[in-house]
Amino acid sequence: MSANEPYYDPQEIQDAEDAKKEREREYEARLHCVREIVKTGVGRAYLWRLLEDCHVFQSTFVSGEPELTAFQEGERARGLRILSDIQSAAPEKWLQMIEEASHGRSQRDA
Repeated sequence: MSANEPYYDPQEIQDAEDAKKEREREYEARLHCVREIVKTGVGRAYLWRLLEDCHVFQSTFVSGEPELTAFQEGERARGLRILSDIQSAAPEKWLQMIEEASHGRSQRDA
């Protein structure tokens, strides 16, 4: 090996591969949970309300309140991750959630 060639520690490479596999397992487990939750109307309604509470469908900006804006942006970031999980795990159920929320609102507002 010359001085210009990078050194690769086989253990570091294995550790990185193991860590990647663990992240993939955790992600698949999370998506499995989401698939189970969205199977029921109650689960879909709960997730929709959670997304609303996380400001996913609205601006988080509060004029003159930078701390509140920052806090709400943190909530929104978590909500966007949940939304991404729903869309990845069960896109057809996401469409169903939109439809159900739309009908629910129109019935309540009527």
